[in-house]
Amino acid sequence: MRFVSRSLQRALALLIGVLLAFAPAWLAASQPSAQAAPGPAHTAVSPADLDSQARHAYTAGDAALAASLWQQAAEIYRNNGDNLRQAGMVSNLALALQQLGQPFEAQRAIENSLALLDRSGLPSTSTLLRARAQALHTQARLQFDRGEFQPALSTWRQADRIHRQVGATDAEFAGLINQAEALSS
Repeated sequence: MRFVSRSLQRALALLIGVLLAFAPAWLAASQPSAQAAPGPAHTAVSPADLDSQARHAYTAGDAALAASLWQQAAEIYRNNGDNLRQAGMVSNLALALQQLGQPFEAQRAIENSLALLDRSGLPSTSTLLRARAQALHTQARLQFDRGEFQPALSTWRQADRIHRQVGATDAEFAGLINQAEALSS
């Protein structure tokens, strides 16, 4: 009899544990639908958080998850009318798409990123210039990966000029390394 009661106790404890583990999800699902489907101003996860999660996923080698997260962040920024940040997310998305073996989609993404920066309507601030340099760096990486070494070198030089203009010495140094890689190829 003691064996049965111990087994029953363990089963009940396990059942209670499972119920407690899933209770927050059940409670959230039971909320009114107006709260369950927030609009752009009430997103559950901020686009900056999505970007951070995407960077972590990309670094960990999960380009598919990174692409999905960057796409979500870009969409939120688009809905908010923030072309500058949207362009950054789309530029990062291009790298993930390239990693996933989708070079045409990656090229389309980087072209969209550069177009967003061109039509951002913002004055030429250092933030805009840095975003443009980063997008150019991504474009050069895509060109290099396609074996287009001369265009990649030219694009990296453009990014390097912008980095120098805004005083981004770390990025400028990285650009010089990329240019050397393109020259040796």
